[in-house]
Amino acid sequence: MTASKDKGTGGERELQRLLETWLPHRAWRRTAPTSDWDIETADSFPGQTGHIIRVLATRPDHGVWLLSTRLEAFAEGDVNVDPIWVEVKRHKAFAHHTIFEDKFGRRQ
Repeated sequence: MTASKDKGTGGERELQRLLETWLPHRAWRRTAPTSDWDIETADSFPGQTGHIIRVLATRPDHGVWLLSTRLEAFAEGDVNVDPIWVEVKRHKAFAHHTIFEDKFGRRQ
């Protein structure tokens, strides 16, 4: 595996463990490499319709995880019930992390 692929796989495993810690009432699983997302709740299935919370999870090197979703998903969704699909991205830096950390601090 390349270093980039290792970073991505490590990020997926790390985030899955964190989701299991913070939302333990949900079952979380990593998806196949051919999937359009990386982590899902166990009640998710391909071709699913209806309300699905789609999340982009990002973490720069030595940074914190930020989760991004559409306003409608945030306002109308229920993380206790709705299927959740998470795409994980790890890179050296992300512009929105810089904005967030400048505004709110690194660990808040």
